[in-house]
Amino acid sequence: MTDSTVSPAPLGVRAILRIRDFRLLWLGQLISEAGDGLTNLTLLLLVNALTGSTAALAAMAIVLAIPPLTIGLVAGTYVDRIDRRRIMLASDLLRAIVVLGFIFVGSASSLWLLYILAFVQSAIGTFFTPARGSVIPRVVPSEGLLAANSLAQATRVISGIVGAALAGLIVGIVGAFWPAFVLDAASFLASFLLIARLPAAVGRIEEVSQIAAGVRGALLVGLRTIGRSRVLSTTILALAVSMLGLGAVNVLFVPFVVDVLRAGPAWLGPVEIAQSASMILASGLISVLARRFAPSAIVSIGMAAVAIIIAACGLVGAIWQLLGLMFLVGWF
Repeated sequence: MTDSTVSPAPLGVRAILRIRDFRLLWLGQLISEAGDGLTNLTLLLLVNALTGSTAALAAMAIVLAIPPLTIGLVAGTYVDRIDRRRIMLASDLLRAIVVLGFIFVGSASSLWLLYILAFVQSAIGTFFTPARGSVIPRVVPSEGLLAANSLAQATRVISGIVGAALAGLIVGIVGAFWPAFVLDAASFLASFLLIARLPAAVGRIEEVSQIAAGVRGALLVGLRTIGRSRVLSTTILALAVSMLGLGAVNVLFVPFVVDVLRAGPAWLGPVEIAQSASMILASGLISVLARRFAPSAIVSIGMAAVAIIIAACGLVGAIWQLLGLMFLVGWF
């Protein structure tokens, strides 16, 4: 006796983009994350312009990183208990207001306000991301989830590139910071309007019996799952260490390009594009490499190569040399 059940064929990107609700969700992500990339780089440029201090830049990077590392641990468990659509709408509206507050920081003496507003914006965003992720399976059939999640990840990278490039151009050409913050606020409002068109049903929470008891209990379950998996715990530890180093490099990048190489803020966009373009091209080689090498070998070689290239960045003396190295590092 044979099984007559046939699994549905996987859906491609074109097919899932024909789904109205997913298209609205994706367009909101595309616009708002471009705004995030725009604001994050503009904040670093503003701090550098007001203080010229790498310590102040490091403080801003830390302020932006604290919410995902702390609030982010429990944000997902709260998202399981609150209407996801309402979370996304409230997050977009609140961030649109907070971003406009950046405009009022015009001197080093009011830098404390910039840090507070940046922390609040980052904290609100930690609730938006898991809410959006939990809505995707409700608007896309199971056979389209791989394509939907892949598109969401690619959109996050590309939107960040576009936003960073716009930040460099606006600050470098216009010579002002406020237009970038106004554009980011507009991007959150556009996302709000798109998500508002989603049906209310996509945000409803599951039955109480399907939710782990208590936020603490849900968090402990997740931590135990990581602890029991050697592969998962090792991967997270390796990523944490590498991100720690890359975070330091990212903080130094703005003063390196603007103050050391004397290239001007407008060059930060091409630098981002050079690295991200090779990252996108390299993603097409992953399936080929995976058939020839073990995943651990691919990751190890990639990390070693990135380390060597980043070290070489300290030797460059011209912006074109940096562009070449950034294009090279993206492949790894």
